[in-house]
Amino acid sequence: MTTQTKVDREQLVADLAWDYCEKARNGEKVTMKNFLRLCPDEQARVTFKTLVNTDLLLSIAA
Repeated sequence: MTTQTKVDREQLVADLAWDYCEKARNGEKVTMKNFLRLCPDEQARVTFKTLVNTDLLLSIAA
């Protein structure tokens, strides 16, 4: 993996996390399956799911 690819993937995960938290804060029902369809990168999806499963994002969104 190139450095640029890693940076792009980290930015993608950060963008996903931001969008997910914004939707949760706005009271929207967010399903993981539908939300992750927006993400074209498999590794970014895996990283994002790991963050959600550790409740890190849920605590941020609260």
